[in-house]
Amino acid sequence: MKNSAFIFGGGINRGGGVALGLLAILLVGCGDALRSDDSMRSELSELRSQSEQLQQQNNQQREQIGQLQQQMSQLRGFGADRLEHLVRADKIEFGRFSRAYDDDKDGVDDGLVIYLLVRDQQGDVIKAAGEVEIEVWDLAAGQGQQQLGQWQFEFEKLGEYWLSGALADHYKFTLAWQAGKKPTHANLTVKLVFKDALEGKVFEANKLIEAKVGTVK
Repeated sequence: MKNSAFIFGGGINRGGGVALGLLAILLVGCGDALRSDDSMRSELSELRSQSEQLQQQNNQQREQIGQLQQQMSQLRGFGADRLEHLVRADKIEFGRFSRAYDDDKDGVDDGLVIYLLVRDQQGDVIKAAGEVEIEVWDLAAGQGQQQLGQWQFEFEKLGEYWLSGALADHYKFTLAWQAGKKPTHANLTVKLVFKDALEGKVFEANKLIEAKVGTVK
């Protein structure tokens, strides 16, 4: 009987150890589950934030599209003879202060400042809405190295570059040299393209600008 009790008691001890082991495994699993749950909450919160931002952008685009549709609807009611009297883009040109600039005053230019003038049929400067693209070329450079950069300014943000004052009304674009694309020759060709938002017309102008370049080692 004593032996039986001893064996039975040992079975209980062994069973208790197994139970404790299982309990420890369950606790570890619960901890991992809690950590996983916190991670999921964080990801869900980030997704909700991104969704709200996308919704705001979508609402802004809808509003802009609605404004354009309203303008188009109004224009449809105009005859060709009346359209001729609307103020609209007729040509573009570089502002006379378009130039290279030396930001750190080391004798080597760091980029270009481009002024864009949009003129109507009477030659007056107007704040026309549209898209702008600027290309800078070093035509004396070797093949594959001639284009120094390309900058695009979308319709939605073009107004941020408009300057109005007593001396001039114009769009102003500051273009720093892009990484690894500094000019090695002084004479640079700048191509300026404006796509009018009202009629979809594309205007283009070109200008030669002289820049101070560093010594090629």
